[in-house]
Amino acid sequence: MPADDVSVVEFGTLVGVLATLATSIGGFQARVLERLASSNGAAVRQAVVDATEQHVAPAGARTAYARAPYRAPALRYLYTAGWVAGTKHRAACLLARLDVADTVSQTIKGMRGSPSTMRALKKLHRTAVQGGNAFARGFVSACG
Repeated sequence: MPADDVSVVEFGTLVGVLATLATSIGGFQARVLERLASSNGAAVRQAVVDATEQHVAPAGARTAYARAPYRAPALRYLYTAGWVAGTKHRAACLLARLDVADTVSQTIKGMRGSPSTMRALKKLHRTAVQGGNAFARGFVSACG
């Protein structure tokens, strides 16, 4: 499969995954986002809820949260949300791993294109670049 075909397949799936993320964090109330921004306990609880809703093992989400390469709870939550999405969409995860930089770029672009995601990121005190990096790295980490 040519590289362009891989990007098209990956981008289509990534857009769907980002729409799910946008719906999820866009629907959070402001007080939930405030807790996610500042509390590891709240962030890991929400990550476990998200994993359960996606039929992904909650223990895996806890482990992903614990190994997230970020200190800020909001970024650790986004990394774990990416991990959950990558676990749920294994084929897309494997394709994303072929070109991590492009996956990060597409994720940032997708986040910037979603007003609800941008509002949620603002309430989390994060930018699209920070959120896109965390989510995409978590997504890719799910496939090994």
